[in-house]
Amino acid sequence: MPNWCTTGITFYSENEKSVQELYERLKEIYYGKPTQKNDFGHGWMGDYANSFYPEIGAEHIDCRGFIGYWDDGGLRRAGEYFAFSICTETAWDAKVGLWSRILSDFYPDIDMAYIAEENNCCYYLKWDETGLFYPMNYYVDMCYPLKDGGEEYIEDHGFSTMTEIYDWLDNNLPFQYEKKESADELDVEITSKLNDYKSDDLYCVIAKYDEIVPSEFDFTN
Repeated sequence: MPNWCTTGITFYSENEKSVQELYERLKEIYYGKPTQKNDFGHGWMGDYANSFYPEIGAEHIDCRGFIGYWDDGGLRRAGEYFAFSICTETAWDAKVGLWSRILSDFYPDIDMAYIAEENNCCYYLKWDETGLFYPMNYYVDMCYPLKDGGEEYIEDHGFSTMTEIYDWLDNNLPFQYEKKESADELDVEITSKLNDYKSDDLYCVIAKYDEIVPSEFDFTN
């Protein structure tokens, strides 16, 4: 049983017609008849692999996963761009190679941005050249103690800068800590303070997103 990586993906371009064509094509496949039997139903990424690359086939393309969320509201404006988004759940890691290849082969005037998270493997990636779609650079997930003895969660929260993280920590944590230069060092520092409470419920994840260009992901298995 794999760990599942959640990846938000945004397709965007100044060419509204081109983005609309991609939107309609992906939507047609999403709601269409499955290209082969699968365990995921609507949104299986293998249907996209088979539809765009029938000569290769889903079994040879890195596409184990499905679209868990579809932006069914149509296109939106983001600055000078027209855009829409999907969210995928994929085995172990972000599988954006298929989407990158589709764009380069069929829609070369469309770009993509993405952000991916798989907590169990401490896997945090993103790519957003515009800064419009996924401006956060740091991921924070934490269960921390309160001054009154209770506990509180901050889940899947994004911050743009370390300064923003420190401001949040200073306003919410009931203990003193040493500020660090990197997210990894800060994660170790806060975790060590939480361990002093000897509670199995308390935890800390502070990580910086690594930036990986979509074209660097594998397309085939």
